Amino acid sequence: MKLEDMELFVLVAELGSFTKAGDYCDMPKSTVSRRVKELEDSLKVRLLNRTTRALHLTQQGEVFYQRAKTILDDIARIQNEVATEQATASGRITVYAPSLLFHVFARWVTQFRKDFPNISLELLSRDDNAPLADDKRFDLLFQAGTLEDSSLIAKKICDIPGGYYASPDYLAQAGTPETPNDLVNHDILFRELVHGEEPKWQFKDQDSEYIVQLEPSVITDSPQGLLALAKSGAGISRLSDIHAREPLENGELVQLFDGRYKMQVPIYALYPSRRYMPERVRLLLQFLETELPKAVNQLLSR
Repeated sequence: MKLEDMELFVLVAELGSFTKAGDYCDMPKSTVSRRVKELEDSLKVRLLNRTTRALHLTQQGEVFYQRAKTILDDIARIQNEVATEQATASGRITVYAPSLLFHVFARWVTQFRKDFPNISLELLSRDDNAPLADDKRFDLLFQAGTLEDSSLIAKKICDIPGGYYASPDYLAQAGTPETPNDLVNHDILFRELVHGEEPKWQFKDQDSEYIVQLEPSVITDSPQGLLALAKSGAGISRLSDIHAREPLENGELVQLFDGRYKMQVPIYALYPSRRYMPERVRLLLQFLETELPKAVNQLLSR
């Protein structure tokens, strides 16, 4: 049974005529009659008694008409409610993001909530690039680094700068590497974004790029754990400048290579589809594109 045939039957019942229903829908009388007949066949019941002068609902037709009207009214109400929510700046937005971004998010959440008080935010941490489980609903998903093939739409939001760091105690015991190739003689703390990721770091020197293959002493998927290990003297790590800023200022960490080899980790916003994006999500995405790069720069310049 098709919803469109149910709607057509209700119209025929209310107008009392295949001809009038056909004129209203701009379709031939024969098409209206055929579709109502197909509806009756699918239900295996006669809905209308047909005479040369008029149409009359059968007893079963009257029952079906009343139930169909209720169903169609409910559908119309749901469509109106959903369309209203889609077009208004209200409701909840579920966001998954690396915990690093929560250092940045704090600077814009308050402002965004002031601008759009009817929008609530659900911010959930996610520090790896593994696909979300199918039962995890989200509106925006933030991902750092290289993107894997995905059906999701990706938009670059900003870059997070980073570098190579170690504690003064570690460098006093193991020595300070002068070039990236010297790293093979050091204890390396490696953060993997995907389980089983090949441990390597890429460097750019003038116009050339090269990769240093690593044999890490410690592998972790936790940025907080990586920072704690670096500060404790466990080895050399690659950290975002946001994580390293405070321990660098208070002497817990030293930046290697005189800051020569910097990296820029791109941050992407991923979302299911460009079509039918709710207004609240569109507003948040637009806000982030403008404000997140400024927030990163402000955080690093304090």
